[in-house]
Amino acid sequence: MADLPEYRRIILDLYWSSGDQRTITMAAEFAQLLGLDLLGIYVEDEAVHGLAGLAFAREIKLPTHEWGTIHAERVAAEFRQAAMTAQRMLARTAAALGVSSAFEVMRGDPTASVTTRSRAGDIVVFAEPRMAGERMTRSFARLWQAAVASAASVLLVPFRLSRRRGAVAAVVTGRDDASLITAVRIALAANEDLLLLVPERGRRVRDEAIGVARSLGMAESRIRTRTPPALSTEGILHALADCPERLVVLDRDVLAADPDETIFAIATHCGVPVLIVDGGGTVLEGQQAGDQARP
Repeated sequence: MADLPEYRRIILDLYWSSGDQRTITMAAEFAQLLGLDLLGIYVEDEAVHGLAGLAFAREIKLPTHEWGTIHAERVAAEFRQAAMTAQRMLARTAAALGVSSAFEVMRGDPTASVTTRSRAGDIVVFAEPRMAGERMTRSFARLWQAAVASAASVLLVPFRLSRRRGAVAAVVTGRDDASLITAVRIALAANEDLLLLVPERGRRVRDEAIGVARSLGMAESRIRTRTPPALSTEGILHALADCPERLVVLDRDVLAADPDETIFAIATHCGVPVLIVDGGGTVLEGQQAGDQARP
């Protein structure tokens, strides 16, 4: 069985969600569920500070839509105010749930600062952008790619949350999958059922995965399985249809051509957080060949 690092803390990027009480609450609840510390990080964008210091820099002001000078002092004050608001919300939410929390203000590139602060054993929380177009912005795309490429796990919280209770689902392609072991641990902590999504022709994988879940303390009566027709957006959504899951756990590397599209589609269509874990994903084709060769 894979020897996975124990999770230690939740890291919440407050640059993107400084005023988002829903995301802060979700991060704090997840930290409470797993007994983890909660770290909020607010990054003052160095590029904005630099722009405000340029004499020729201008901004369009609302509601007059007139162009005016960018004042460095006002920009700095707005950053401080946003950071203070985020800090108060984080501290209040964490205290209400009995979660140990800390808050840091950094100055630099928001697309790199959070991920350079994280390491293996951390879970970095992202809020799904309110509008699909925001996800395509260069700054968000850079931060997302840096996070999923880091040693930390990533929790994507959907803009519209459908439910807070239900089974913990995992996309499973092998008995040592990090997604399987992580999902079992979360299901046990949350006292929820476990749903294993095992692709077609993966009977051996399914049986081994159930064995691993049982060895970790999961009662077989609380383990269910479904078969997605493919490890694709359509396949996984089909397998999750009519299933009131509260969380989906998967290894990004086992997905088909566009893993990020699948991850965001699951969060959006199912209305539940998606936890992307690292490591343990094996190549399904080899397992299928082994299954077919087995008498």
